[in-house]
Amino acid sequence: MVNLNKSYIEKFEKFTADVMSTYSAQGLAVSLFGANDTYYENFFGYKDTESKLGIDADTIFGLASISKSFTCLALMQLVEREVVDLEGLVSDYIPEFSGKYQKGVRVKHLMSHSAGFFPEKRILARDVAKEIGTWENGEDDLAYNEALALDGIKRIAERLDSRDKLIGRPDELMSYSNDSYGLISDIVRRYSGFKSFGEYVNENIFKPLDMTRSTLEFDAPAKDDNTSQLYIRRDGKMEYSKDFYDNAFVLTGGGAIKSTIADLKKYTRMFLSHGTSQSGKEVLGSYYIKEMFKPRHLYRFQQYYGYGLSIKFTDDVTVIGHGGSLTGVSSMFQWSQELGVGVVVLCNTSEVPAATIADAAMKLAMDKDPEVISEPYLEQAWDKTTIDAAIGQYESPEGTGVEIMRTGSELVLEFNGVQLKTRQARGDILLIDRPYNTSDLILCRNISGEVWGIRVGGRIIPRA
Repeated sequence: MVNLNKSYIEKFEKFTADVMSTYSAQGLAVSLFGANDTYYENFFGYKDTESKLGIDADTIFGLASISKSFTCLALMQLVEREVVDLEGLVSDYIPEFSGKYQKGVRVKHLMSHSAGFFPEKRILARDVAKEIGTWENGEDDLAYNEALALDGIKRIAERLDSRDKLIGRPDELMSYSNDSYGLISDIVRRYSGFKSFGEYVNENIFKPLDMTRSTLEFDAPAKDDNTSQLYIRRDGKMEYSKDFYDNAFVLTGGGAIKSTIADLKKYTRMFLSHGTSQSGKEVLGSYYIKEMFKPRHLYRFQQYYGYGLSIKFTDDVTVIGHGGSLTGVSSMFQWSQELGVGVVVLCNTSEVPAATIADAAMKLAMDKDPEVISEPYLEQAWDKTTIDAAIGQYESPEGTGVEIMRTGSELVLEFNGVQLKTRQARGDILLIDRPYNTSDLILCRNISGEVWGIRVGGRIIPRA
């Protein structure tokens, strides 16, 4: 049983309000809970600011990349049933992908983002659907559209097969890859006996967990009276809509799920209970659940990636989970097996540090001051050799452009045209400070010590 400190709750609520104000967040829901109890739950702001409509536990939000944990859970169900082999070659499961320049890519490499692919620009569902003529004016929901899935997997496979510039061999380095998760969701579609990935998730994850307000659909949530608007600041103006197709990837396994605080509590509790729902249904065996959050590759500093889940440390506690970011979506779900608690944070506004609020909520369960942000880095000035090696431009096929520049005695980072101040730290790390959110940039070197790329936000971006 967790007994929360009243003064810490007050600090947490002030902290959350300050973060929301700084990032113009319109609405946010947060819950701290155990396997059977809810210790703290609160709703800040509005699902619809213009109409002053409040949020509750059943309000639908986008999840974005939290969806990746569902995708890996779906695939692990097929692994448990011996339908799919994690050691199997992707080219055996998806013939459209030959591995022309990257031989030996196995299913497990897709799940841990370690197939060796650089991040790519999104192939968008709506664009492809219109191009192939399978969808006119939104009459049919693309979540279940088989023609779109068939064309989408072909495009992704052909693009990956055309890339002769790779991060490394399979299983050598981790770099976030939405294309990899497109391949995973299509393996589920092909080998599960279902017509679409969305239908499989409905029947094998949502229904057993009684997640009645969760879906991969795009149209139904937009028409639901208890769905949040999607807010994003563009050109200095806050825009909003319920267009869940905005920036949606052509294959839905990477980030298409929409859900609620109430449903995500059921999902998180399944992990806390080693794969079993609250009603006693086994969704996935405990061995396969543990395989999902086994640390496999460096993700960020002192943070690792398993299968659709990241593993990090908040003070002396291991925390497992995943975040998400999309148009009108900033999300985080996480849990600690040691504490026996979970946290869900859902926000309806882009680029809000939901993980920071989730970490603060986790500190409530640890009986620690939620306003104290722990920083594991050791600041240390770089030597001239390191600075000279790092300076330059970096670009990824995804469209991210980064330049490291020297201004006097300081290093300045220009990220997609925006200049950010940095701090230097031990381990080839640059610290990027934003309000309530410090992230790290790590230099990637070859055996000769040359910097050929940078790791930032879980993605490796090569030198231009």
